[in-house]
Amino acid sequence: MNFRKRKLYLTLSIILGGLFIVAIGINLFPMYNFQSITSQELEATPVDSSLVFDYQYFSDYYYDLTKVEGGKYLLSTTNKSLYCYQWGEFCQYYADSYIRGSLQFLDSDFSTQWTAGGYDSVNPGIVYDGIGFIPYSADLLTDETVVAIGKSVDKTTHIFNITLLFLDINGNPLSYQHIDLKGMGYINTGHVKFEVLHSDDGGFAVQITEIREGTVIIRYNSSYTEEWHITLDDSSLNGTDEYLQSIYCIDGNYYVLIENTVTAISNDGSLIWSRTYDFDITGFDLTNDEKIVITGNSQIPKRTMTSLIDMTSYNSYVLTHEVGVIHLSDGSFEWKSSYQRLRDTSWFYSLARHTVFDALGNAYTLIQVIEQDAFDFMYVLIKHSPSGEYLGQSAFSDSFSGYFERDAFRPQFYKIDVEMEDQQISILMPNFLKVKYIDLTDVEWDSSSPVPYSIPIYNAIIFTRVWINRLILGLVTAGVIYVIIVLIKKEDKAFNYCDDPEEENQ
Repeated sequence: MNFRKRKLYLTLSIILGGLFIVAIGINLFPMYNFQSITSQELEATPVDSSLVFDYQYFSDYYYDLTKVEGGKYLLSTTNKSLYCYQWGEFCQYYADSYIRGSLQFLDSDFSTQWTAGGYDSVNPGIVYDGIGFIPYSADLLTDETVVAIGKSVDKTTHIFNITLLFLDINGNPLSYQHIDLKGMGYINTGHVKFEVLHSDDGGFAVQITEIREGTVIIRYNSSYTEEWHITLDDSSLNGTDEYLQSIYCIDGNYYVLIENTVTAISNDGSLIWSRTYDFDITGFDLTNDEKIVITGNSQIPKRTMTSLIDMTSYNSYVLTHEVGVIHLSDGSFEWKSSYQRLRDTSWFYSLARHTVFDALGNAYTLIQVIEQDAFDFMYVLIKHSPSGEYLGQSAFSDSFSGYFERDAFRPQFYKIDVEMEDQQISILMPNFLKVKYIDLTDVEWDSSSPVPYSIPIYNAIIFTRVWINRLILGLVTAGVIYVIIVLIKKEDKAFNYCDDPEEENQ
């Protein structure tokens, strides 16, 4: 009997000891410091900077920069001070001082060839044929006519409209036509964003977002006559489209970004497909062969323990930057890659901006990082092969003369455009009047991943760690209780309650 008990105790001891060894081993699995921008220290190379854009009187103006034929640019700017209640009606808040905006035609070196409009009493926006016009977006048509879309107010009647203004290649206004949104049944929400995009057949399309009914796409032919219009749902009203080109024309079909949804529309105005993605889209660009690449941010839950012997865990998050090329036929991914980085959200703001491509088809995704209340930016470039294979990362540092809060750093206020030519990436910042240059000729790529493990596997290990800790605590507690019970029984057995000491004395 004693032998059996000893064998049982030995078996239990071995099991308990084995659990302790497993617990020690699993608790040695690393836990990473969330106070760093990445889990590795990347040596940052300073970027070059050039002051190229003209001063626009406002550091926070809205701009739209469109690259046109010949490597030149159309730059639309406004301080967005004009506010009117409804299209086709009297503007209650009209004043000449509210008509502020200009359209500039820039050479390939960003020198200004001509400017229409302005920001002072001499040039209150673009004044033409009795209206004051504020450009929000412009493009160059195949017949070398410039078409701009924006807001206008009749200087005599103060009637407010959304207007198309046509100019010649030298910036002289030719004609205008109002877009009868009220006649189409649309209601103004007071916050409207515009985009105009030419097509190879001489026509163009306009996108007007965040009306009460959604987003409207209007297609015009080469005679500037409307062919069709379609309304797409846009219920977010959060300004996602403020800082991205959100419409492309590829092989006659239109691809539109609204919030986190991409919609394909045929050249006759019918809907082809619509797909919503499970991350926040922050970049909407084209590959060299005119496929769409989307870039974005997401947060993946990551289980965390405050100490190695915790009995519980809680969710923290891994910031993940997504990049992928989609099929134009249905919006599914041709390839997709996730770049994961640890972060402390109270101190860092990180945003995947745009993806550009070199001549070989390699993809470079620019991630912009700002530290709390700092003068400095950090750019992290992520490189992928044409098939989406992760090739490495490299970091670059940038500084600004002005100081701004991290909480004020939002893409719609600090909009950028990104281009690539040969081995040089250009970061265009009209808001800061600058272009930043990143030379990739001698860049060394760190091929290691910032988070060198699978998040689901890590979560499973943390889950196992917590439950092993709980099991060991339960077994130890049960063992202590068992020992106490055994000791109590031994004491009870040592004292014989059946013997009467008085009878023995007699």
